[in-house]
Amino acid sequence: MLCPPLYPRSTPVGRCLGTVLLGGLVLLGLSACDADPGPVQPDVVAAAKVQSNGMTKILVCHWSIEDQRFFQISVAGPSLPGHRRHGDGLIGEDVPGQSGMVFDDDCQPVHRVPDVIPRTLAVGYRHTCAISASGETYCWGDNEYGQLGTGTTSGSSAPVPVVGGRSFVHIVAGRDHTCALDRSGAAFCWGLNDGGQLGDGTTTNAPSPVAVQGEHRFVQLAAADAASGFGGHTCGLDPDGAAFCWGTNAEGELGDGTNDPSPTPVPVVGNHHFVQLTAGTSYACGLTEEGSAFCWGGNWGGGLGIGTPGDVATPTPVVGDHVFTEVAAGGSSGVHTCALDIAEAAFCWGWGIYGQRGDGTWTHGAYSPVPVIGGHTFSRIAAGRGHTCALDTSGAAYCWGLNWAGGLGNGNTTNTSAPVAVLGGHSFVQIDLGLHHTCAEDGDGVLFCWGGNDFGQLGDGTTTPSLVPIQTLPF
Repeated sequence: MLCPPLYPRSTPVGRCLGTVLLGGLVLLGLSACDADPGPVQPDVVAAAKVQSNGMTKILVCHWSIEDQRFFQISVAGPSLPGHRRHGDGLIGEDVPGQSGMVFDDDCQPVHRVPDVIPRTLAVGYRHTCAISASGETYCWGDNEYGQLGTGTTSGSSAPVPVVGGRSFVHIVAGRDHTCALDRSGAAFCWGLNDGGQLGDGTTTNAPSPVAVQGEHRFVQLAAADAASGFGGHTCGLDPDGAAFCWGTNAEGELGDGTNDPSPTPVPVVGNHHFVQLTAGTSYACGLTEEGSAFCWGGNWGGGLGIGTPGDVATPTPVVGDHVFTEVAAGGSSGVHTCALDIAEAAFCWGWGIYGQRGDGTWTHGAYSPVPVIGGHTFSRIAAGRGHTCALDTSGAAYCWGLNWAGGLGNGNTTNTSAPVAVLGGHSFVQIDLGLHHTCAEDGDGVLFCWGGNDFGQLGDGTTTPSLVPIQTLPF
């Protein structure tokens, strides 16, 4: 049932709003109307309050003023937020990642506005980026190739704003490049582009954000470098679970069945439906809805987890019949991979000479998953070049592996092949790793970093390393 329309049903917008509700299109199980539509914000031409699984939600229809054609049906609740323009439709400003459908004036779906997965922290080889609570993006550290996105190649030991005025909700970093998604799922990249890893159709470095070609909409990104030291690659996951990758491809890291590089996105073969992507040095992995992990690309030290040595150019299942909930590849020149299973136990595979697998050994390679020792249960996990960190269910951080500059955060520089507690008593909600430094965000949105700081990558305004978490300068 449609609430009393705020826009005549004879018009395209009113007609479509009625069609969506009465025609049975799937929109989070929305059913009958509950009350009057509530206040109408600028550019919101129709709204209806509905009941969904016992919860009151507001259905909003947005009209594109620019082209007078596209409009979007979106869901918000419990109160109608303010709105602003993003692409063809309007998306709730106070509902990050909110989804919907965009329809043409005959009520035919044009495209889905994706549920972009929020990710506000990204750690590269020797640089760090983060998205502020107000939606502004800041980066700091090494900027040799423009990976800070400031329009220059000058480094900074304090957070500096990424130029361009775009508001991002998801950000990742490779060795020397950075990519982000805006609220509509459009991808932008900046920094090193020698292998086409920025996805803009060129191999020219960019010190400010450039659009990834192809008009794709992604919900998640992953970025890494190449084992040869030349190039890098980036992958994106679209709302339907299809993966696309771009950049160098010498070891099959694009997953398209070839070794041909591409400066624009190409589809990963296999018709897999992924819910998460991760990327390591010359390889990538995807996780399916069923919890199966697939990896492709270079298999240095067994980083693919497929049970045997040798590169593969198409997604190949990780052995062991595990049901995983998260997979993390060593993104900053790392060739080991870790994952969490449904019991919140951690497993790792691949390179292990620094103890980064956390299995109590220091061996070169493991071609299938091995359990991390210590009996911990974890809710998040991340992998860097030579070390790994995870958050337990209380938000406490544990790290293991290479500790040359204090990246484990336990107050010393001794490598360890088993998890050790990060000092400080912090409760973190996300964590990411680089070459020798680690950063994490607590529940109040405060950012802490520790480890190597030779390029100012800790963001505290100095180049002094820290063996324990220190607060990044506010931004």
